Amino acid sequence: MVLLGIVAAGVAYQSRPAAAQEKAPVGAVTKWEYRLVMGDNEAVVEKKLNQLGEEGFEIAFVANSTLPGHGNQSPYVRVYYTLKRAKK
Repeated sequence: MVLLGIVAAGVAYQSRPAAAQEKAPVGAVTKWEYRLVMGDNEAVVEKKLNQLGEEGFEIAFVANSTLPGHGNQSPYVRVYYTLKRAKK
């Protein structure tokens, strides 16, 4: 009897839509806007990512590339952050 109550509660819980699903009308398409952040200075990149996070952006994709050094410098890695938020 207790097991039946737990199963019934689980089915009732799972049949409710998630909060994000409740906001969008049926058949609505979310439109996104994007920002690209890249740089060599970690503190500057972190500050920009935090600023965009406060504006509602979230990281959607991260990529990197290895770039050759100049002269006798070693190659270095540049990281690219793609952020997105729903258009208002």
